[in-house]
Amino acid sequence: MTTKVEREANNLRAVLNDIARFENRRKRKIENIRAKAKADDVNADLLREAARLEREYPMQTLEAIQFESFFDQRLEKYTADRNDINAERTEQEDLLERVQQANSSFTVARKGDTSTKDREQALQNLENAYLAYKEIISNLETGRKFYNDLASIVTRFRDDCRNFVYQRRAEASSLENDLSTSMAQMSLQNANQTNLRQQKQQETLMNQQQPRTTPRTGPPLAAPLPTRANV
Repeated sequence: MTTKVEREANNLRAVLNDIARFENRRKRKIENIRAKAKADDVNADLLREAARLEREYPMQTLEAIQFESFFDQRLEKYTADRNDINAERTEQEDLLERVQQANSSFTVARKGDTSTKDREQALQNLENAYLAYKEIISNLETGRKFYNDLASIVTRFRDDCRNFVYQRRAEASSLENDLSTSMAQMSLQNANQTNLRQQKQQETLMNQQQPRTTPRTGPPLAAPLPTRANV
């Protein structure tokens, strides 16, 4: 920041401080006027004024216009406050003019200061870097959530695959045992049938090798002769 920019900035800061003090003074003034108006009870005096008017003008109906002088007198106690407000209005306009001039001078001085432009550019670069950092963090968080969800899905799929493989292995083992039992039974039946065929073949062969026996022949038996019985 150059000397000129710093001088104009201090001038603008001083005017803003004057405005802040003016605002605080006005707030206190308003609070005092409100408290004064709240404590100013006009009811009793208004009733006395109405009674006086009824006594002086018994044949007339009371109207609001008859109380104008009464209210004018009551408002005179606020004359000093109104004067202060008018004076503050003038001071306010002067402060507004001063702050506009100070701001214009500061703006012109800052435009001619290259260091301010460099500073603004550096701040802009920092802001862009911060926004890019926030975007990267947001993308990382999105990716982390995605892969965490994907990991749980893959884990469930892996467990399902393991259960499926275990069931298929159990079924394969059961089928293998059943097949082994069936094959053993078939082998035993084939062996039994082979043994039976071999036994039959051996018996047939033994029967064929044994000599045939011829029946024994002799002379034919004579037929019995008939005999007559003696009488």
